[in-house]
Amino acid sequence: MLTNIITLLRKIDNDIHESLGNIRILFCICNNYGWHCLKPIIEEVASDAASRKMDVYACITTGDVDVGIIELPQGVILSGAGKAVWRKWHYIIHTDIIDPHFHRSAVHIMLPHGVGFGNMRINYNGKQYQSKKCDLYLGLSRAEYESFNEDPLITHENKYYAIVGSAKTDILFNKQLELREIALRAKKIDPLKKTVLISSHFTETSIYSYLGINFVRNLLEDYNAACNFIVIGHAKNWTKEGGPERWLEFKKLEDDYANTIVDRFVDFYPHLCAADVFITDHSSFTIECVLADKPVLYFNPPSREFNSIAVKNIYLDATECFASYDEIGYSLRNALSGIDEKKDNRRRMREYFIANEGAAAKHAANVIRSLGKVCSVNSRKWRKDNPYFIKNTVDA
Repeated sequence: MLTNIITLLRKIDNDIHESLGNIRILFCICNNYGWHCLKPIIEEVASDAASRKMDVYACITTGDVDVGIIELPQGVILSGAGKAVWRKWHYIIHTDIIDPHFHRSAVHIMLPHGVGFGNMRINYNGKQYQSKKCDLYLGLSRAEYESFNEDPLITHENKYYAIVGSAKTDILFNKQLELREIALRAKKIDPLKKTVLISSHFTETSIYSYLGINFVRNLLEDYNAACNFIVIGHAKNWTKEGGPERWLEFKKLEDDYANTIVDRFVDFYPHLCAADVFITDHSSFTIECVLADKPVLYFNPPSREFNSIAVKNIYLDATECFASYDEIGYSLRNALSGIDEKKDNRRRMREYFIANEGAAAKHAANVIRSLGKVCSVNSRKWRKDNPYFIKNTVDA
């Protein structure tokens, strides 16, 4: 009896808000990375929200957000999480499955956690797609959707997929020179020297976890006189157990070596655009490095596991691989001297992972606008034949 009453109340609630008032959209910010994924889409949606009768809100859902980096466009309202979970929304947009439970019906829209897929042992993008916080998935590419089809644990029932791309990376296609200029203003970057960027994920087979700080220190000892170095990494390198101590140890490298920057913040794109060579691992940041179209040296230990063999081959084909410090010297010297034999493979990698290059935010906003005023995918007003949706998702 109680279930029937709740179902009836939800239907009445939905019917009222599908008929009256403006379209209400909530963007959920759960961490700094998620903010950078959402920011260009929020800006695009907000640019004409008033004329489309949309009310746009944002909500910080966890304590993992540096509030100081949040700059919302004019007209976008910041809502407290405690109130947001009880308010009525038409569309709630997530970048991860860790957001809180919302008590009233809405269409939940999920963005990928990163700019890649299949590069970890676990298919995290697939978990996002299957989550209760996902009715509509704004995906990276056709290849990502096909990877979902190939995963026997993923079903498409009551799920919708639209190919959007990575809004976070739009700026790399549109403002790469401006970003490079920002980085070159740093006093520790010598514009007459080549710049090497080192980045690491936080997992056990990442560079910093597997090879340790001595790998970085050896590179600085051997190449610092000839190169600038930028040392960055996934935020969890510095926040997991032992992370604060690790950060102090890494940060000291700035004092010990000239022309060296150690940065812990998420907005790495100015650094990325200043680099001439990248040293990375299985992080999806490797894909972002590929967008800069410079040589990538890829750490590939024997214990590395990929969720997708196709993705593994794409990573290996687009990069020069190494498994220890002794193996990196030859490839690094070649890259610094201008030898680049992977350019075509990097282009193929970029096309595999990223659709709508430089225009993903606009595409995402257009998908959201196309939905109309709906509170549930079960509403009679929900358009299953929306042209943005991949057709075989609808047919599933």
